[in-house]
Amino acid sequence: HLRSLRVLLTVFPLLPLAAAVAAAVWAALSGVFEAGDTIVPILVGAALAFLPWSMRHAALAIGDLARAASAANVRFLDPSSVERAAKVSHLVFLYRGVVTQGRPAVVEFVNYSDQPNAVIFDLVASAEQAAGGSSLSEALLAFTQGQGAVGEATTRLSRFWPGHGVKATSARGEVWIGSRRMMLEEGISTAPVEDEARHFEQSGHTVLFIAIKRRVHALVALADPVREEMAEAADRAHALGLETHLLTGESRLTAECAARSARVRHIRPELAGEERAAEIQGLREMGAPVGVVGRPTEPAQVIQEADVTVAIGVADPHGYPCEIAAAVDDPRAAVAGLVAARRATSAMLVHVVVAGAVALLNAGLSALGFLPPPATVAVVAAVGLAPLLRLRRYDFVRGRN
Repeated sequence: HLRSLRVLLTVFPLLPLAAAVAAAVWAALSGVFEAGDTIVPILVGAALAFLPWSMRHAALAIGDLARAASAANVRFLDPSSVERAAKVSHLVFLYRGVVTQGRPAVVEFVNYSDQPNAVIFDLVASAEQAAGGSSLSEALLAFTQGQGAVGEATTRLSRFWPGHGVKATSARGEVWIGSRRMMLEEGISTAPVEDEARHFEQSGHTVLFIAIKRRVHALVALADPVREEMAEAADRAHALGLETHLLTGESRLTAECAARSARVRHIRPELAGEERAAEIQGLREMGAPVGVVGRPTEPAQVIQEADVTVAIGVADPHGYPCEIAAAVDDPRAAVAGLVAARRATSAMLVHVVVAGAVALLNAGLSALGFLPPPATVAVVAAVGLAPLLRLRRYDFVRGRN
């Protein structure tokens, strides 16, 4: 299909040019150039030869976009996604695995209770085994098992707060492992350990509190460094005129630290999955087309609220609700996709408008006698051949031409 389209776009513009040239030659041979009333239709027909070239320019812009996207391992999954991506004015970066590397690891464990570390490690391992699934759970399991924890087989999951923590029931009583927000919602005070918790959060660490029988016994600090390439991705988005947002379940201090490193302008911290979806919906209700950069691990409701979703690190987007898929695990590719979409649609619009304006001007000048007929045909031929020179090619990654 692409080969047939390429042939059509190559041959079709030649037809009106050939017709215009043939009409001019015929008019010259038959001496019609002296009859102004019959030359006007010929000149108008020659001027209209500009329109097919506007189509060809547009096709070349889309062709450059497709080739560059392929080279950058980015796929636009349907034609309408290009137009929607070009209209995005607010770009939301999700936190884990997009702004950060997505590989959290425990860097500090502080025990405030009289319980031995081994007892708390066993309870944490048991609760996280019962919850499972998230990168934080995997990090806690790796840490506690590395400390010799085996977990208690009788532990069962009582409640799971997506993005905030878990509650489990064990032989030693109820255990909570999660964020400050989860603890406060459960009526568990974090005041005795707040000073140290805030110290870790100011360094950009994720802090999880461990409570047993409604009293905080320990806290865990996990590090998930901000990607080095995120600052460049945000800068490119700002240069495009986009407002950047960070939506996360992390505390405000942790989110602010990450946003400074990533150079993201707006943050929405301490959000559960459904609240992140509501934030995106709120931006859309203000009339702002919203793009979201995420990963397949994100809840579907968060992704589906956006006008355009860009998935990074997804070689095969089958079954994942996104419009643009980047096989490379790099947020810069997501921004580059939006840049390319905007430039491609702008190029098409400019070529169509310019071609139409020049066609009308050329026909008007010819009809009024200010432009000789041979000059009219020469201008048509020059503009028609211009796309074949391929003087300009779009750079998908850097967003310039």
